[in-house]
Amino acid sequence: MAVQGTCQLMCSIAELNERKSQRMLHPLEILSSGSICAVKQYRRSAAGINLCRAEELRTDNALLNTTKYLLTDILNRNDKSWILIYNFIQDRFKSVMQDLRIQQIINETSRIIVENIVLFYIISFKNCYYLSQKQFDCKLHLTAVSDSFKFLFEIYDELNMIDERRCFIESLFILTFIEAPEMWIQRFYHKIPRKIRKSREIKLSLKILYYYERRNFIKIFELWQELSYLPYCAMLNSLPSVRLMAMKVISISFNCVSLNVFKLWLHFNSIQDTIDYINQFDNIAIKDDILYFKYEIYDMNCKNLSVDLNLPNCYYNKIFIF
Repeated sequence: MAVQGTCQLMCSIAELNERKSQRMLHPLEILSSGSICAVKQYRRSAAGINLCRAEELRTDNALLNTTKYLLTDILNRNDKSWILIYNFIQDRFKSVMQDLRIQQIINETSRIIVENIVLFYIISFKNCYYLSQKQFDCKLHLTAVSDSFKFLFEIYDELNMIDERRCFIESLFILTFIEAPEMWIQRFYHKIPRKIRKSREIKLSLKILYYYERRNFIKIFELWQELSYLPYCAMLNSLPSVRLMAMKVISISFNCVSLNVFKLWLHFNSIQDTIDYINQFDNIAIKDDILYFKYEIYDMNCKNLSVDLNLPNCYYNKIFIF
């Protein structure tokens, strides 16, 4: 039988005292008034470290309160940089997930917690999109997203939950991992209930997936315009791949193309952003606002640049549901 936690706080007294003595409190844990509001940090399992002490494990209500605090008080702070806030919340969410897994908590409270963690990771990608690789590790981010989705689907299956909310989350999963067919193929054909497959959200996501597999970037961008805020953010993960796929198709189909047409096709915000993107390729020449392709484009890592899509305005307090 799994151990059940007894800690009712966001951080146990023992950990708080230990981190205070070692001066390991995070800047976001020290409030402007000088008081301390600590949140349990993530610890890897290792020799000599016992992660299963009941007094160190938080109850499901304490974990829910922790999640609310991170997504309201911390996420909405404007006195610190976004990347500092993101790294802090990501680490504390790893600790929340760890406490849930150790105690094998699968109930309505854990569903609410993990759903909101998934949504945080989805919207975070939009805010981290233009950061350098030194500031933001996209692979680690996607690993965290994948782990959160996996745990959430386990909770859905245990609770036998099939509703509109799950349909929406499943559609976010498809859009987030559109580049990894092994992820969505296994899930869609073996895990998603038939009733959910018929939902509008899933159908729209699968349409985008269909055109991605057929290299029809024009239709992908058209359908992208129909997405609401969260699916848009999920799809941003695939934008570099969609643009690179478009470049390959264009380089095979045309010897040259107008710079303005290219900008419209790939939905850049400006001509300068378009030129910056093109300059990453050594087989494209620009003369008199015309692009000339010297040879076919192959795979390469491209930096993230602006996208000209109708992103609806959205505020954090309208995204997270407790």
